[in-house]
Amino acid sequence: MNVQDELAPAGIGTPTPEPATAMSWDGTSNEELMAIMNRGALAGDLFFSASAEMERRSRQMDAAIHEEEEKATARRQHLALLIAALLALGTLLALKLAGRF
Repeated sequence: MNVQDELAPAGIGTPTPEPATAMSWDGTSNEELMAIMNRGALAGDLFFSASAEMERRSRQMDAAIHEEEEKATARRQHLALLIAALLALGTLLALKLAGRF
């Protein structure tokens, strides 16, 4: 038996499952995560896992805030363009009614 025979049963093209985590943080509040982190590195893997979850949540929140800021900026630009177009249309209408256009 050679190495090729040993590796063959693993299957080619089968998706590798995501590594299982020791704990799911879905139901854990930020305050609970902070309490775990306040214990320090002496808490072991739990501390590092809680720290990684807080970091992930922070990045997720930052991305949501950034996306909302981009939407607000786009709305302001759209509104400014609309006001400029209405002002130009109003000016043309006023000139037309005054007989100067």
